[in-house]
Amino acid sequence: MTVDNTGAAATVDVEFTVPTDWDDFWDNVIAANGNDIRMVASDGRTLLNYNFTGWSQANRTATIQVDALALSATAGMYLIWLYWGNASAASATVAVTITSPVAAYVDLGVPSQHRLRAVPERAFAARPRNSIAKTTTEEMYVWWDVDDLLEKRRTKTNGSLRLEEPYSVGHKITTGGTEDTTMKSTTAQRFVEHRRRMWVKALTKGGTDGTDYTDELTITTRLVQGTNYRILNPRALLTVRNVDEA
Repeated sequence: MTVDNTGAAATVDVEFTVPTDWDDFWDNVIAANGNDIRMVASDGRTLLNYNFTGWSQANRTATIQVDALALSATAGMYLIWLYWGNASAASATVAVTITSPVAAYVDLGVPSQHRLRAVPERAFAARPRNSIAKTTTEEMYVWWDVDDLLEKRRTKTNGSLRLEEPYSVGHKITTGGTEDTTMKSTTAQRFVEHRRRMWVKALTKGGTDGTDYTDELTITTRLVQGTNYRILNPRALLTVRNVDEA
């Protein structure tokens, strides 16, 4: 799940409306009252304080509220986890006090044709190794496969080989070192785990015909112990061209 902290708060309350068409969730939540659900921090192990409003498995309606989620007070989109499926789990909900909650989202899509595999840049390179192209009127989602940048374990823990997880992501598009804020939508960014790989989805739009840009992400990672670990900065060359028959 992606939490909108574009307001750069150090602590936020979160409200997430579960999509009615999320079959993977509704068809596999075991407890009719949602007892098997857990809300977990970005480290994959720290249980968050949460509760439900309007829960109905039969009608596929629910809102999940998270109380006092601690963040780093840097504007961006943040990762938390939603787990379910343990038939023996007792309820872990607690009383919460929710004030001016920020939104959280789950993306039900899969990576589209605009896919990039984030890789380290070559030494002394003048331009990013990855490249994408668009027209001035095109608005497209670029899917960044960032999984190979994340450090792995020698052996699995809780079924996973990841040693670190993404914590937050920011998106920036620049030309000549100057950012063009009209070419992105910060709130459109999403973390997506697909086939056990971690992706970041970012919206790219606009631009000036005949201009090259640098499209980049800034990802803070977090160890499973819950401490901030590294900053990743994958980049791509974005070429804006209104191609035609001329």
